[in-house]
Amino acid sequence: MRAAQLLLFIALLTVTISAFSKQVFRSKDWTVVYESNYQEAFTSNKSRSSIGVFCVVSSSNCFYYLETRLRCKKKEEIPALISADIGAYSDTLICTPIRTKRGVKYVYVFSNYNVIMRALVKGMRIGVVVPTETGRFKVSRFSLRGSQNAINAARTIKNKRPKSSAKDIYL
Repeated sequence: MRAAQLLLFIALLTVTISAFSKQVFRSKDWTVVYESNYQEAFTSNKSRSSIGVFCVVSSSNCFYYLETRLRCKKKEEIPALISADIGAYSDTLICTPIRTKRGVKYVYVFSNYNVIMRALVKGMRIGVVVPTETGRFKVSRFSLRGSQNAINAARTIKNKRPKSSAKDIYL
């Protein structure tokens, strides 16, 4: 009997702890991650590049980023061409370190916040072209299915954690 109560306590403790750790949900091709210090909505392609929005909980600041696995130096600026259902435009991307639970990763942040936000929530696909160190161009294409719900979730639920259904019990 005592062993069964201990196992029940450990199981409930595990559920309670997981309620305060990373929470993830999907919106079609997009993923939303809630961590204690940041919230992120993103999609990835088959080449493991990703595009999304990253919101810092403590400051409520959000920025849109492109992660391409290309090397970049902090604050380095590169030109980019963006093609989306709302049209085509150019932008400047800035290499920026972001701190996640897995450590620091370097991403390119879009400098034209409003245009990239509109492009990501209106339409079905987006493509981004950036130059590489070897003089070639890298083209990254992404699905926007589910982007509007995912981005709205990451941007509007800042500082609010989904409530856990776990309750205290007495043993």
